[in-house]
Amino acid sequence: MKVAYEHIRKNVGSSFYAHKFEDRNFVHSYHVHEEAELIYIKEGRGRLVAGDYSGRFEAGELFLFGANLPHAFFSDTLQDAASHRVCSLYVQFRPTCLGAAFFDLPEMEEIRNILRKSAQGLKFIGFDSDRIQTLFDQILQARPAIRVACLIGFLDQISCCRNRMLATKQYLRAEVHHESERLNKAIDFIHRKFTESIRLNEIAAAAYLSPEAFSRFFKKYMGIPFIEYVIRLRLSEACRLLLETDMSVTEIAFSVGFRNLSNFNRQFLKHKGMSPREFRKLEH
Repeated sequence: MKVAYEHIRKNVGSSFYAHKFEDRNFVHSYHVHEEAELIYIKEGRGRLVAGDYSGRFEAGELFLFGANLPHAFFSDTLQDAASHRVCSLYVQFRPTCLGAAFFDLPEMEEIRNILRKSAQGLKFIGFDSDRIQTLFDQILQARPAIRVACLIGFLDQISCCRNRMLATKQYLRAEVHHESERLNKAIDFIHRKFTESIRLNEIAAAAYLSPEAFSRFFKKYMGIPFIEYVIRLRLSEACRLLLETDMSVTEIAFSVGFRNLSNFNRQFLKHKGMSPREFRKLEH
């Protein structure tokens, strides 16, 4: 199974990413990222693949995947019914997000151990589901400084739970289909510059490739053309601004990097299935 590299964007003003995912199915491909991932399946069922492990997952289950462990959730086909929804709550964080030596502190021994074991992937057993959902809600809703304390508290809570390792000790991490340093340089460049006019030769130079080689390289390892990635990134930011600000559609279009309104509207309709104004009304 091919492994796709996923670049995780942190929440604004945060050192990690927390999110509530809701859809008709879990649609993520078999992927890997440099962040550890703590995920609670609130609704949904299907098959989980993590390293060389493959098994069932059900609603009410909690997992921790270590950094760089390939994994994916595949929904049962029965869940294609329009009435069915899946929902997960998750936090993605780098083990160094609170400082390179933070988890080396003596007080962090139990958390350090659980993070070490998560390299094989962990499924937790016998926890209080209501308490877990409360902890996720706190991380999603708390003020920035409190979010850090909530994350530490969450990790401390699960470090006391029984758990089962998923991937075997003999598992050697699948070869990740990316050249991490080069790809990270390119993606970091895009995320810093996506609201501006990004020239292909500039991003290619950041990855130490010719423009033609970079185009092939990016599509090979990210699965989509470079310009499509930029468009999706701009539209994601546009959606945030539509929901969180009173900026006009025109102001938003130009602020996220589009150079004309008609192209913005066309791309938004193509990717979201509705106009920006319809999206704003629907979500409000």
